[in-house]
Amino acid sequence: MANFFNKKQDVLEIQLTKHGKVMYSQGDFNPEYYSFYDTDITYDGKYIGETEIQNDIVTRIKGAVSTKSLYKFQTFDNNERQSNHIYKRPLGNSQLTKSKAPAWKITPIRDSQPISEDIKYQGSGSNYTSNASGSTIWYDQMIPLLSFDVGYKYNQDAPVLAESQIVDIEEEERILLQVEEKNVLDKRLANFEIEVFIEDDVKATNFSGQWKQLQFINRELISEEGLINLLNESDEEIEGRFPPLTSNMVEYWLDLRVDDEIIDRSKPETPEIYRKDISPSGEVCD
Repeated sequence: MANFFNKKQDVLEIQLTKHGKVMYSQGDFNPEYYSFYDTDITYDGKYIGETEIQNDIVTRIKGAVSTKSLYKFQTFDNNERQSNHIYKRPLGNSQLTKSKAPAWKITPIRDSQPISEDIKYQGSGSNYTSNASGSTIWYDQMIPLLSFDVGYKYNQDAPVLAESQIVDIEEEERILLQVEEKNVLDKRLANFEIEVFIEDDVKATNFSGQWKQLQFINRELISEEGLINLLNESDEEIEGRFPPLTSNMVEYWLDLRVDDEIIDRSKPETPEIYRKDISPSGEVCD
């Protein structure tokens, strides 16, 4: 049975699921992530048949009856996204002085190949093939799809590429992107997570069937300290730490670098707000 908050004395309540209580009793309770939601708040009264001014909205939200925590524990395969999850949009670190929601700004810079097609938006719900326009999407989020055409010029030691034993890349084009998150509180407090997928079955009817996630090589192994430690290891130990490069790995297909790993990553010049060559007869702004 659901209980209600007494807003005069209750502020926050945390409930452990039955599984969480078992983990806590065994000393294995170690939460890693948390998020906050406002799913139970109606900000615009028109969705509940109300016409109100701004001050009335604040009063209504603060005075609304709120239920205490209800918990549910459920396991699922990470490859199969749950489109019917009750909590769909976690609150983020929006900048208080902005009236716009957090958004991505992705810009090809310097010698990068341009975006080759119009940007498409697609979700990744369970009914993947029918949601190209966003009719059914996972977590109600639209995922932008950017297309690039990248060319390579290479030399080979045989007339046919499939029969070549040595292939030397002579020239290659690259994609260099400046990725920013706009309208957020502090960009320095967060970071990006990068996942790489390869199309595995174009005829599949779900996301996990059509796309296969690739794994990264552990980059800590190729750091200066990691390479020095290899001097004291046997061949078997080195082989265990450096698995063979297979088609299931990102580095098998492409070279992906971020931040200081990027060669020649200087930002493009930003145009000045006040230019000297506008018009000599114009009035000077104070």
